Amino acid sequence: VESSDVMRWTAKGTVMRLAVVLALALGASADFKASTRRAGGVRAPSAVGRSPPRVATAASPFTSKASPFSRKARTLEKQLRSLSLTEDAVAALLSTRAGSLDEIAALSDDALVAAGVPRKSWSTARAGAALLLSEKAEGIEIVALPSAFGPAAVAVRKGPRARAAAFAAANAAEAAMAAEAEKALEKAAAAPASAEEAEAEGAGDVEELAEVTVAAGEEALRLDQLLSARFPAMSRSYFASLCEQGLVTVGGQPAAKASKLRPGTSVSVQFAATEEMTCTPQRMDLDVLWEDDELLVLNKPAGMVVHPAPGNWAGTLVNGVLYRLQQQAAAAAAAGASAPPAELGSGDALTSTVVHRLDKGTTGAITFAKSGEAQRKVSALFAARQVSKHYLAIVVGDPGDAPREITHPIGRDKSNRLKMAVVAEADGGRAARSVVRKLACNGRFSLVSVEIFTGRTHQIRVHLRAEGLPVLGDEAYGSKQWNQLATKTHSVRRPLLHAHKLGFAHPTTGEQLAFEAPLPADLAALAQWIRQTPGATSKTAGGDDE
Repeated sequence: VESSDVMRWTAKGTVMRLAVVLALALGASADFKASTRRAGGVRAPSAVGRSPPRVATAASPFTSKASPFSRKARTLEKQLRSLSLTEDAVAALLSTRAGSLDEIAALSDDALVAAGVPRKSWSTARAGAALLLSEKAEGIEIVALPSAFGPAAVAVRKGPRARAAAFAAANAAEAAMAAEAEKALEKAAAAPASAEEAEAEGAGDVEELAEVTVAAGEEALRLDQLLSARFPAMSRSYFASLCEQGLVTVGGQPAAKASKLRPGTSVSVQFAATEEMTCTPQRMDLDVLWEDDELLVLNKPAGMVVHPAPGNWAGTLVNGVLYRLQQQAAAAAAAGASAPPAELGSGDALTSTVVHRLDKGTTGAITFAKSGEAQRKVSALFAARQVSKHYLAIVVGDPGDAPREITHPIGRDKSNRLKMAVVAEADGGRAARSVVRKLACNGRFSLVSVEIFTGRTHQIRVHLRAEGLPVLGDEAYGSKQWNQLATKTHSVRRPLLHAHKLGFAHPTTGEQLAFEAPLPADLAALAQWIRQTPGATSKTAGGDDE
């Protein structure tokens, strides 16, 4: 055979072999694409046993099940690091098993405490997650790989039709969640409020709460005996009354006055005005906003407790109110206009005046009744959610231009019974609703108006903190770093929260009453500074602007 024939046959065989290889490759590719479509857009192994595509995963032991909306940072870990969080904070946040920024932003205080996330990182993590979520990338869908390939994720480009379907599904889910929230709020509004729920936002101030631990040798005492021994200024009958109202808990559960105790058990007490509490009338200057024969509306100053409680058994607002009523009653009796009322300072007179409360550091409009009948009627309006309540506050951060509705349920903080926190309703949280509107912002601080529709304890402060907008100066729920800076630069020494407007129907005439408390000097100065900062935004919202 000549050499030319050999070369011709060899080339022909090579071409045939290449054709066979190409055909096999095309068939495998089609098979692979079909398996990809069946897996919902994620490249999965084909039936012919081809190896899966390579997916880069982070070297860190913490791997997210989903990636945030960024092409440069495809893992939750990298997104958290972009917020300048510490290594400990990033590791603790990832240990919560949160798989997305949405889940990071929604983590409760209890979850953060359980994961060991440093408190100073809470606000940064929540506010940063909200900011990153707002910077979404259109057309990118984050898809988790099958479990066989490990807890990683890839980004898949979506077409216009797929994007439209995703947006429609998201809108439908959001509408369903809004409907459920509205049903929960309607249910809460229809239910009669307890004594605590009928209060205004400040009900249950830290100064009005106390927690004690049963010591060895005290297990023989009844609950009311133990409390009267720990708080000698109050009687056993007073604590028995608190037990009947459910304001005393043992181990987190309401307890009867005769409950037996064990050493080491935690006992929480919420002090309230009862018929067993006595209060001595004291002369003081009161800032009266409005007054008639049945009601007294005051502008409460900062630093004053509403009624006697541990650490503040005298010098409270109620002491001053009782003195004013005492003087008015004496003047009326001297003129023969009416018979002298029951002894002022007694428990009956005390409970006949207190309608609602504000926290010690909160300023603004607060209402007192001059008779038991007026007190019962106005308290019923609070319980029925028929009172309009608008607050002004200076917060850290920018809430955005659109009104922000907050519906996080609120309950007692499990890690600190003297505080409140966002708690799921399944775990004992109660439905709460607040609406926040921005009035001015300089990029760092904002003046906001907050309207509350429920009266949970510390509602505004807890809701704003949960949204990454802590009240400036709030030691219990605020940012320690920002508070320290504000103290140095603007002498802020209390939560900058003010009960600005209060409205309800008169208990006798039915006339619609509206009261407005002028801003205190510290809050007014910060509000003016925010507006005058170069580049600041400012607007009027419903007349709340000053």
